[in-house]
Amino acid sequence: MGEAMLIGFIVFLPFLWAVLSALIGRREEEDPEAGNRRDVFCILACGLELVLVLFLPRTQPEFMISGILTGNLTFTTDGFRIVYAAVTAVMWFFTTAFAKEYFLHERENLNRYWFFVLVTLGATEGVMLSGDFMTSFVFFEILSFTSFTWVIHEETKEAIRAGYTYLFIAVIGGLILFMGLAMLNYTAKTLSFAELPAAVREADQRMVLASGICILLGFGAKAGMFPLHIWLPKA
Repeated sequence: MGEAMLIGFIVFLPFLWAVLSALIGRREEEDPEAGNRRDVFCILACGLELVLVLFLPRTQPEFMISGILTGNLTFTTDGFRIVYAAVTAVMWFFTTAFAKEYFLHERENLNRYWFFVLVTLGATEGVMLSGDFMTSFVFFEILSFTSFTWVIHEETKEAIRAGYTYLFIAVIGGLILFMGLAMLNYTAKTLSFAELPAAVREADQRMVLASGICILLGFGAKAGMFPLHIWLPKA
């Protein structure tokens, strides 16, 4: 139970930290020190996230939240997931530490920026530790919408145009991805990563191929995969 709860903490604590960071920095315009306290809090939060990830077990415990979208959100660990969760935590820790200096002379929209930095961290860890395609889909969608705020951060015409181009591609990609997952679930009767290899061998291969193409296009559009990367240079 404790090992499973650790997975839940890694995924969902950043969402709580995001709210706390917004509360800490909400009076930044009147009190510049509030912004400094928020920045330090976010860096420490990302450092704690990294420490928690380093304690993830390889025994493949499962953390599950039932009753979401008529199904479950499932998370688990193995060597592959731990490596990618650790890479994510390391990236966030060092980029937040650098961002404090980077934004030293810029104070506009920083409360929003730091809020979504932490929300995006939680969403990314949710993708890395997901135990099935539906959980990956839910957290990838959260990731798509939260990272939109990074693209439009400067709020120039170019940034906003790039942001909405990105958002349009992300939404279309999400719809295609969802269609692919619905087809795969229909033919394989499962979206669990552990069960899919055996399930697809017994399923209608034409449906599996069609769903695979939709999933590839959906994830590819969101990830900026060629030739679906038209939003990336602008962003």
